[in-house]
Amino acid sequence: MQRQALSLQEALEKVKRARPQALPNHGFVQCLQLLETADLKAAHKSWTDANAVSQNSRDRCVQKLREKADKVAEVAAALEEQLQNLDPENTSKLRGALKALRKLARDIEKLKPRRTIDDNIAHCVRKETAQKVSHLLSIWEAKLPACPEEECEEIGPTLIVDLEDEDSDQDLDDPGGDHLPSLDGSGASVPARPRVPSIECRQRVVSL
Repeated sequence: MQRQALSLQEALEKVKRARPQALPNHGFVQCLQLLETADLKAAHKSWTDANAVSQNSRDRCVQKLREKADKVAEVAAALEEQLQNLDPENTSKLRGALKALRKLARDIEKLKPRRTIDDNIAHCVRKETAQKVSHLLSIWEAKLPACPEEECEEIGPTLIVDLEDEDSDQDLDDPGGDHLPSLDGSGASVPARPRVPSIECRQRVVSL
């Protein structure tokens, strides 16, 4: 950063271009943010003051990111086992399992933090789970027989997965919750992006 006179954001973008898989540690990025001015004494004081106030909040946020990543991984494993034990002739249950996998893929995408730096462990768990879900879909969708257009409603038992608790968005994205606080002392915050409801077709679900 100092040799090439780059800002932190410019340096991170350059690293990402050279190493697309790189995911800098959250604490390391915060330290670099404080050192942008090359004033070690001021950086040390800012870090000490901010860390004393925000450590618990930061730890809670990281813990929730990891817990939710573990939860989707468990659901993916359960669906994988369900598919392995499935009677290939039971297209109704197969459609239900595939519907649950598609929903899980969307849920994994929603778990990515929008206003905070991601946790490395949570990121890796989500990435591996997303790859597993994609792999399962590629295998089992190919085994699903084609059906007449008028019968193509998704039917059968569906595994309902609710990954959001009532304060999940507030904890991870909203400045009023357990977000990762700013260390520059400004106290400025950006309102969380409003949630846009998704449009989904209504489907008939028949219990077996």
